[in-house]
Amino acid sequence: MWRPLFKSASGEEAIEKLLRDNILFSDVTARQIGFERNMVHLGRYRQTELIFRRGETAVGMQIVCKGSVACIVKLFATSMYQHLVGYQR
Repeated sequence: MWRPLFKSASGEEAIEKLLRDNILFSDVTARQIGFERNMVHLGRYRQTELIFRRGETAVGMQIVCKGSVACIVKLFATSMYQHLVGYQR
């Protein structure tokens, strides 16, 4: 489920802080942060839910703020999976 992340003025400040605290946005101007802030959406995922599949076209950038993500690959012509990186149980 996707929805705009925060709607209040304090929520917008929280988004700006999230972006400024991320190394990818450390050299971005305040004006650029304001532009990016308007494009931020929150995605909440249940445990074991797929975020995307290999080969899908990316529609944005995912920043994990809380929790963890694992990258796994389904082995060709089997029901087995190979863990590549990230959290593993």
